[in-house]
Amino acid sequence: MIVFANCRTRLAVFGDDKLTLWEKGELIVYECYEDFTDARFVGLDDEQILIIPRSGFGLKIIDLKGQVIKERKYPFWPKSVAVSKNGAQIAVGSTEGGVYLLDAELNVIDSMMSHQDPVSSLRFSRDMKYLASGDYGGIAKVWDMEGSLLANQEGGHEG
Repeated sequence: MIVFANCRTRLAVFGDDKLTLWEKGELIVYECYEDFTDARFVGLDDEQILIIPRSGFGLKIIDLKGQVIKERKYPFWPKSVAVSKNGAQIAVGSTEGGVYLLDAELNVIDSMMSHQDPVSSLRFSRDMKYLASGDYGGIAKVWDMEGSLLANQEGGHEG
């Protein structure tokens, strides 16, 4: 997995229990972390990384050296994650089909249960008015930030 930071000068490459960080084309950190399913930069300074560990029902925010800053457990198993541009909201997709909105402290502030398959991807719109979610069954949904479903698209793609 490759993730650009909001600052656009930092790049993180995640895979095989490793995190490689690049700053303006130069290697700055190469560390090993626990196995995880998804990761995103969080915070306006891009000095923190939100990870979904494979080992349990929770999320962690780590610094660039791998130290845990925040950690939360939930009654659902996170599968995918998206972070708003300003870092104030985090969307989490779960293995049971739920979409959860969290604040920057990882507290659940809203939930939407509508997918029948695990939620594999999430994205906030640039203007932060909408959230798109997709599942492994090929269903895509668009939500407004009050939690109302605006669009439900079945299908997928070939190739």
